[in-house]
Amino acid sequence: MNTGNNTSGIYRLVRSCCAVLSFFLLMLFSYPIYAQDQEFRIKSFSLEDGLSQVSVNDLLQDYHGFLWIATADGLNRFDGKDFKHYKYSHTDSLTLSGNFVNILLEDKNEKIWIGTNGNGLNYYDSNQDIIKRVPLGQEKNMTESIMALGIDEEENIWVGSNSSGLHRLKPSKDHTYKQCNFFPDKEVTALFISQYGEMWVGDSDGNVYKTDPLDEESFENEVELKVDGQVRAFYRTEQYLLVACDGGLFLYDIRDKQVAVFDFGKTDTQSAKY
Repeated sequence: MNTGNNTSGIYRLVRSCCAVLSFFLLMLFSYPIYAQDQEFRIKSFSLEDGLSQVSVNDLLQDYHGFLWIATADGLNRFDGKDFKHYKYSHTDSLTLSGNFVNILLEDKNEKIWIGTNGNGLNYYDSNQDIIKRVPLGQEKNMTESIMALGIDEEENIWVGSNSSGLHRLKPSKDHTYKQCNFFPDKEVTALFISQYGEMWVGDSDGNVYKTDPLDEESFENEVELKVDGQVRAFYRTEQYLLVACDGGLFLYDIRDKQVAVFDFGKTDTQSAKY
């Protein structure tokens, strides 16, 4: 099995699985690279610099160049110099529903979707500089942990919840969202819409599903593969699906439908074993 061509993809996936990111990565977003021989300046940001919390769960650079930082104590916007904080307020419903932010996603309308830990889904409206809360399902639930976010080619927002499965939010002309629920009995912990149009969905039991986000019947498919422990993240190459989970990094050969475990203890290119 040739894994040499997938080395960059493997390590990109591994980086995405880190729960706490070293904040010096901000420099990669904040300072453009003009020449390969330009000297890098790396600076760490801390609470004293204005960061609301040093445990960073996700990073997103929006269309305007702002860097958004999801932390365990609120959402931060960084303009390269100053931080602006967005936090929960019990007296204002146009604020975050909870301060522990897990994951971020921006759509083509420049809305920034915000998944919290235990307080449901929100999005940031840049036109009004407010945050709106989005209850999920018929229960209008705002107590879920949002573990995954994605967007398909029809601009539907996909939301993975730890308690009510997978939700599709279809935008309407009146600027509302029509919701549909899939895998309602699963704890969806990861999703990935690939460049090939398929959507991979993983749950807390290590089940991985291959679906078509534009075909509802595909959500009735059987489990595509099983890995060890909770699924954390996906990455897709031409031939392989890489699955990061509690039990390690798995490589799934999409053509042959075989799965291998990547051995980080080996340095050669033949570091996957069936």
